[in-house]
Amino acid sequence: KKDVNVDEIRWEKDYDSQSNHPYGTYFLHELINRGFKGYNLHNLNHSVQHYFEYDSLKVEAEVTNYFFIGKNFNLYNDEVDSLLAFTNRGNNVFIAAEYFPRKLLTTLIAHDYQDFIREESDTAITLKFFDRQFGDEKYELTNLVNDNNIKRRWRLWTSGAYSDFHKKNIGKANYAPCYTRINYGKGVILLHTIPQAFTNQFLKSKPGREYVETALSYLPEGTVIWDDFTQFVVDDGSLEMDNGNNNNSSNTGKKINTKSIISFLMKSPPLR
Repeated sequence: KKDVNVDEIRWEKDYDSQSNHPYGTYFLHELINRGFKGYNLHNLNHSVQHYFEYDSLKVEAEVTNYFFIGKNFNLYNDEVDSLLAFTNRGNNVFIAAEYFPRKLLTTLIAHDYQDFIREESDTAITLKFFDRQFGDEKYELTNLVNDNNIKRRWRLWTSGAYSDFHKKNIGKANYAPCYTRINYGKGVILLHTIPQAFTNQFLKSKPGREYVETALSYLPEGTVIWDDFTQFVVDDGSLEMDNGNNNNSSNTGKKINTKSIISFLMKSPPLR
């Protein structure tokens, strides 16, 4: 664990795997890297398209799990195609994000996917699993900023979503689904609409760790390719994303924090 000066705590939701601030994902990154048996962790620090195009970048593994946590899952259409082809071959995908590429949603959910997305505004939300083997355990996730409970919008699926035989809701927030398992070809895609549940702030509590460990138990053992690049991709005008409504406030979190982009650039000597 890295030391953090209380006066320097950053409350931005940057989901950075190298950040041990409240809304970084350093704790989860280390948990997968050192605490989970059956998983080998590799970091993806370039585009998804390049990873699939160049054999020199690919990780040789029998089972490969692509892993992403971020506010915006910023993939271009050709990158969505590559990721789906990767899954179709028998690999797996875990994505925790609020905003997804339109092509991914129209492919996996429905052409009119907007009908399957809803929002709830509150300071906290209660997470739970549908599977009875996990009992009736409830996990409260609070949106804490500067030690204050702040209201925000939580993005969820509608209750009627995923009735197809190859899709199954496995987790919910309050009374609406937020975690879904989708069979795609020979592989599996796991979509979670609340990335905040996988951040340091939640993981520092015992219930938070229990929730995350249970959520990730749906991901088959194997090599985990942690994508720490895609969330920093900036729209060049051709990124077809589901951006929700037109409210671009900090509550929705659709804008990428400039500090996060600079922080990412500074990690790479060539980019620096």
